[in-house]
Amino acid sequence: MRASQCAQFDRVFLVLGNHEFYGISREDGLKAANALEVEPQLLGKLSVLNQSRVDINRRVTIIGCTLWSYIPKEYQLWVRMKVADLSRINDWTVENHNTEHLQDVQWLQQEIHNISLEEDRRDLIIVTHHAPSATKTVDPKHNSNPWGSAFCSDLLESQSQILARFKIIHHWIFGHTHWNTKFRQHGMIISSNQLGYDSRGSRAPRFFNYWFPQSGQDFVITKTAKV
Repeated sequence: MRASQCAQFDRVFLVLGNHEFYGISREDGLKAANALEVEPQLLGKLSVLNQSRVDINRRVTIIGCTLWSYIPKEYQLWVRMKVADLSRINDWTVENHNTEHLQDVQWLQQEIHNISLEEDRRDLIIVTHHAPSATKTVDPKHNSNPWGSAFCSDLLESQSQILARFKIIHHWIFGHTHWNTKFRQHGMIISSNQLGYDSRGSRAPRFFNYWFPQSGQDFVITKTAKV
């Protein structure tokens, strides 16, 4: 299956989400993902973006990480009750979640800064699993959910002055929210093209209906980003 999927593309970039770690620890999940990069059947086409950079050519660079969100103290109880990550990922805690968020943010800031200083101007594509903002990236009916901090960060708002200064960022692509969208902010295109779960005819209990929101836009398997 992995080989046949990779065979359809020149390059494949894997950004790990929360589900990739279900039933195992984060450390074991990272080891399994890194093993894919050297799996002979994949012919070296797959790259794992875990605080990683890939130069596509002399002009285009992709950087990516999970971008775990930050869960404020006042919402941590809600997240523990509503979000499966804390029970499905081995040895995973809110503290781990928040620590990983800070590390991802620091890495993104430094990487963007370093690339902006390079002599040859590059067009930068950022790919993260979690969304970089709660605005326009989530079904509006979920905006008031107290566990929403498990899905999004506020980087587009809290880092607005920094992001606006760096003109090299062309696209920021994300997933996780089950909400497809495309909009422009700080001069870059923020977009998501998620397959998510298909709730049509689903036998899932009503308790899980939260995970089946209607996408803002349809998933398009042939969708591309022009740089």
